[in-house]
Amino acid sequence: MPIGLASWRVARLCPDRFTLLLAALAVLGVVLVMARQFPYGPGLDSDSVTYVSVARNLIAGEGLVERYGKPYTEWAPLHPMLIAGASLSVFDPKDVVGPLNAAIFGLTIFISGWWLRQRIRSRLLVIFGCLAIILSFPLAGLASWGLSEPAFVLFTTLSLIQTDRYIEGRKPLSLIWAAVFTAAACLTRYMGLAVIIAVGLILILQRGASPWERAKLCTLYTVVSASPICLWMLRNFLLVGEPTGTRNYSPYPLTDILKEIFVGMGGWIFSGFPLGILEPIASVLQIIAMALAPTFLAALIIAFGYVLIHSHAKSEFVGRLEPILIFGSFSLVYISLLIAAMSMGTTGHGVQSRFLTPVYIPLLFSALFILDALLIYGQEERPLRVAGKLPATRIIVQGWTLILIAPLFLWVVYGSAMTARSIAQFNGYNLEYASLRFVNSEVLGRIREAPIGGLTFSNVASAIYIHTDVPAEHHGLPREWDRLRELVANARDEVHIVWFNDYHRNHIIGYGPADLRAMPELDTIAELADGVIFKVKSSD
Repeated sequence: MPIGLASWRVARLCPDRFTLLLAALAVLGVVLVMARQFPYGPGLDSDSVTYVSVARNLIAGEGLVERYGKPYTEWAPLHPMLIAGASLSVFDPKDVVGPLNAAIFGLTIFISGWWLRQRIRSRLLVIFGCLAIILSFPLAGLASWGLSEPAFVLFTTLSLIQTDRYIEGRKPLSLIWAAVFTAAACLTRYMGLAVIIAVGLILILQRGASPWERAKLCTLYTVVSASPICLWMLRNFLLVGEPTGTRNYSPYPLTDILKEIFVGMGGWIFSGFPLGILEPIASVLQIIAMALAPTFLAALIIAFGYVLIHSHAKSEFVGRLEPILIFGSFSLVYISLLIAAMSMGTTGHGVQSRFLTPVYIPLLFSALFILDALLIYGQEERPLRVAGKLPATRIIVQGWTLILIAPLFLWVVYGSAMTARSIAQFNGYNLEYASLRFVNSEVLGRIREAPIGGLTFSNVASAIYIHTDVPAEHHGLPREWDRLRELVANARDEVHIVWFNDYHRNHIIGYGPADLRAMPELDTIAELADGVIFKVKSSD
């Protein structure tokens, strides 16, 4: 062995094979996310456009403002700041947001695998945990969009891991890092409040510390983690009179919210067969997957209570389950806050699958800890102690292991097929949004040559935001025909409607360009190969 390599190994700076495997899995995750973004770039919806516009204004020295000088208040500020920083004042933020989220996703995979390796015995479960993130429908899909969830998931995961390190070793530095990452999570999404509540509860309930010490640590953590977002919310209140910006409130029935949550979580387990085969079986499996979501949450609550009650006992089995207190508490707190937010309508829209993504990794970790503890319990403790080291006992234990591991293998095979399908679909469906496909759009070329002013409605408003510098305020078209007619009838200022022929979402908007041409209130300004530009006639 060369002397240089030997010295690296002595200094423990040369990674071992398993660390290299984790790095390879992280790179695989990045590659799969980037594959979804080829060739049209990341998905960019209205939220993405806001982040990109704020990043552009930051680079231009205009501060945290949206398009047209509107104060940026409805979202937390860190994600557009990350985009602006990654742009290095050289690249356009719209070209950076996709690779940035892919890199964040890869880092999340590596950190998750590295930490799991320290906390569970089974290397096989560690690899499965990484693959479950790589092949996940919520996380990998969202990382292919220009949204803030990937960064929020990363900061949340880091905060919970550091909290676990503090609880395990009582090292104050780990708690400080947990507070720093919690602050970053809160500055990425307002739902970072769930991390503060969950970790605060863990610090209050921790054993082996006096009530005064618990209160002191909880206060320190809360002050460090909550101060930045509190200052941001104070700034918002001074600007617009609302701590989280101006929002439209629309409450949703609790039954609908719970149904959407269980359907969304069931989709993590099973969402259909590739290529549409075996549909009857797929429908049954989807129902089973949806039923597993509340079942697993109930099991998590039971496991949480069991570990909390027996945390004082010196049991290896209970000790291996202790991280469930941290990851399970966050999952339960987050879902509870999400239900409350949806019930009050504070998000402005109903439950979307992306709102559930922050609990994917915590729930995955909790499941892996339970599986690892069961495997060790089955192989080393009661079965062998009761029945002795008989051949029949070994067969039973091996069968128990197979029962636990076989479904994981089948899910990896299924997830791989679904990932391949989702990449193909994303490459096709992404052109519905503000992708690079619009760079050569004739409609956008016409708008650049003859800018339209006033208020503009479009079935792909994001494309106009991203690919033109038109100083107009753009909004998405109403989904219902009656609402559009009402909007046109009440128009007072200059109003345009821009329709992209090949990029509309038929399953959402129930009308097309022929209906618009038939409206007597609209004048056709330009009819081009990929769309039509209309203007509302003046009422004078």
